[in-house]
Amino acid sequence: MDITTLDGIVQGQSERNILSSSMREYLGRCATMTKILNDNPALRSMALELDENGEPTRHAAEAKKVFKIKFPMAVTTARYLFAQISIDTSLPRKKRGRIEAPIEEEGGELGTNVAIDPANPSAHRVTVTGQTYQNYKSALKWWHSYDCPRMQKVGFIWPEGMDSALATAIATYKRDIGVKKRRGVMPQKEGKSPYNLEGYITINQYLCHIEPISPRGTWGEGIFASLFTVLSVNTIGRSDNIDDCLLSNIGWENDALTLRFGATISDQSSSTTSEIKRLFANLFKLDVCFF
Repeated sequence: MDITTLDGIVQGQSERNILSSSMREYLGRCATMTKILNDNPALRSMALELDENGEPTRHAAEAKKVFKIKFPMAVTTARYLFAQISIDTSLPRKKRGRIEAPIEEEGGELGTNVAIDPANPSAHRVTVTGQTYQNYKSALKWWHSYDCPRMQKVGFIWPEGMDSALATAIATYKRDIGVKKRRGVMPQKEGKSPYNLEGYITINQYLCHIEPISPRGTWGEGIFASLFTVLSVNTIGRSDNIDDCLLSNIGWENDALTLRFGATISDQSSSTTSEIKRLFANLFKLDVCFF
């Protein structure tokens, strides 16, 4: 095999080191970070590659919304970037709205006018969650070393000292978020709500009683939807895993149906896919019984 072919294989391996869904999320965060750098005049020339007209240049293909960063990135630039993210109130997707916590003013009385702390100007504003803040670091670290000629991106070694610098920023930010939660500035809960058992039962009861309402409808619609939902819950599997189920991975062991997944989002290398999922009959709740 010639070197040209091997070069193509090597490049393909370096580009496939991340899921396409994760890449979309990371590229979105990278686009947000480079927009923040571009919108800040003090950081623009320091962090971004500019053309002869002083305008930032962009990457290509899937990364066309990402401005080109001067790599390897300086630790100081990364600190400035994450300081900017920590006070940006435009990043949270949900409605910003909780009343500002009253603080003690110079006269000694409590009021609604919030004094601005220069070291933490967003102390009384809704900003991104602690997990989202950490996700920006993960995206930047991936993008820093990612190499892809199609996107006009050259990978560089993650600078020494960057991890410790951003770890300090993340730890401090999470403590700040804790203070905001205690004051009622930000909600206590982050992320998705836990699964509701009663809602799950109600959904399956409905699916089990779906009838065709037109000539195009079939009895199989409700059966398929019910089976898909119950299988997802019983195996704690994502929709992609259920969609890829093969008969060759389904078996029987004593009184349980067994199922193996080819790969999961947490195990892309299939190192633990030999672990068996066991499904048992539920004779007391037929609406949620897989069989």
